[in-house]
Parts: sequence; C-alpha cells; structure tokens
Amino acid sequence: MKWIIFDWIGGALGASETDPNKLRLLYQTAADQLAHLASDHNLVVIAFAQAHQVMGINRRRVDASVIAECKSIGRTMHNIIGISAMLEKEAEEISDSPIYSDTQWFYVSKSRKGLTKATPIRRNFAHQRFDDIF
Repeated sequence: MKWIIFDWIGGALGASETDPNKLRLLYQTAADQLAHLASDHNLVVIAFAQAHQVMGINRRRVDASVIAECKSIGRTMHNIIGISAMLEKEAEEISDSPIYSDTQWFYVSKSRKGLTKATPIRRNFAHQRFDDIF
C-alpha cells in the first residue's frame, strides 16, 4: 500500500487569503480532495491540521471541534486523531521550567469501524517521537 503525508492543510493555502470564509472553503476543499485522492488511487493519506491556539490547549480529547481553520475538515476522512498540548502547571510560575508536560494524549475521535479512545503517551522530543507510557 502506498501512502502520502500532507503536512499541513493550511500551510500554503492561507498565505494570501484574508477572508476567513474563503479560507475555510479552501481548507475544506483541500481535505475533501485528499480523501478523494486516497479513494481513487487506493492510497493511505495522512493530513495534518492545526488545533486552535487557545481551544486546543490542556485538552485530553483534541478533536475536530478545536481545529482552528475549519471544524468540518474531517467530514470525508475515515479517522480523526488529535494529539494534546497539555501544559505543565508550574510553567507560568517558573520561567526555566518546561512549558509542555511530558505526558500527552493521543485521541482517536473518529474511527471507521473502530473505537474512540484517549491514550496517554510520553513526549520524547530529544528523539523527535512519542513513546508508550506502559
């Protein structure tokens, strides 16, 4: 099976558009086209979208409701998976402490023929990855 990673719906699309309604339509069209591409060519397509900078913070369940640009962006996707941005409680009080907690959450909010579930993961960005907590 072949696959494509599209890092990030919105990166180049929003560079010149200032009307939020047109921008939302551009993002939705891009996401829909990626889903059609996957279906038409029997591909796995992974597409990233940015969570809202306020609504996406300190939530275990990062789902389509907190996508910054277009909340319906996953309507033609089989799965939606979010990764949390849990902050350290001491980060605001101590300037040299880490901002993000080592424990984050991997949340499957839409799963074709599967379960929705939040799973704890550990940030290991010294090696640019997430690790199992188990």
